[in-house]
Amino acid sequence: QVAMYEHMATLFGGPPNDAHLRLYARWAEAGWGMVCTGNVQVCGDHLTLGRDMVVPSRLTPGTVEPYARLARAIHHGNPDALTGEEAPPKTFAIMQLSHPGRQSINIMGGRWPFVPPLAPSALPVGRSAANDEGTVSALLSRLMHTVFFQTPRAMSSTDIKSVVGSFVKGAELAVASGFDGVQLHAAHGCE
Repeated sequence: QVAMYEHMATLFGGPPNDAHLRLYARWAEAGWGMVCTGNVQVCGDHLTLGRDMVVPSRLTPGTVEPYARLARAIHHGNPDALTGEEAPPKTFAIMQLSHPGRQSINIMGGRWPFVPPLAPSALPVGRSAANDEGTVSALLSRLMHTVFFQTPRAMSSTDIKSVVGSFVKGAELAVASGFDGVQLHAAHGCE
């Protein structure tokens, strides 16, 4: 099963909740060999639509436990799976780690209003030279992208090191919570 975006965490991001456990257990129950979570954002101030799972700022037994419950739900196809589940895991649990960069939406993206997201370059979302420039759909697209996405701030070397460290912390969360691996989300919005 490929990674999804479930949009079910608390507003402005948080850990997996009971809805996640039921959803992912149901997918695992269907017999998939591997289930990959949707975006688990490595930085709480860079969300996609505001209801993402987020790597906690500090890894403690309490902050790791919701993710451990999610890993167990995936492993056993059971949202109520306990630590000592007698059967071996039937489904591999993979945590997708993500940083949306320029695709972190205004306001719901976890930053104060008018604070631009960090991205590899200052190229804004949806503002490329298209063949249909000047058409109504191009103008509507430009308006929507302008309203929802700010021009990002190009990352400095320090910003890059910080985000790399956040991905490392995300991998540490995956290990601590019993996931079998991580998937690094490196798709759209990375220009």
